[in-house]
Amino acid sequence: MKFMQSSMRFYKFLNCQIMKKLSHLTLLFLSCLIVTNVFAQNTQQPDSLGLPGDNLNLYAVMDLFQSSETLEGFERKLNSIDTKV
Repeated sequence: MKFMQSSMRFYKFLNCQIMKKLSHLTLLFLSCLIVTNVFAQNTQQPDSLGLPGDNLNLYAVMDLFQSSETLEGFERKLNSIDTKV
């Protein structure tokens, strides 16, 4: 009977130790995932590629196209310096 009680205590102790280690490993794993995710999102994408037309506003071009009666008129408005598209 004493052997049974001591083995049960040992089993509970061992089970508790394993659960603690598993919880610590789980916490460590989740921390690594979070840190990796934070660093992955830290990279900044440039707003400009350095190409002509990087600052072209497509909504303004669409408005110009809708308000123009002909393609030539649209092209004139699009290439005009005063339009600032």
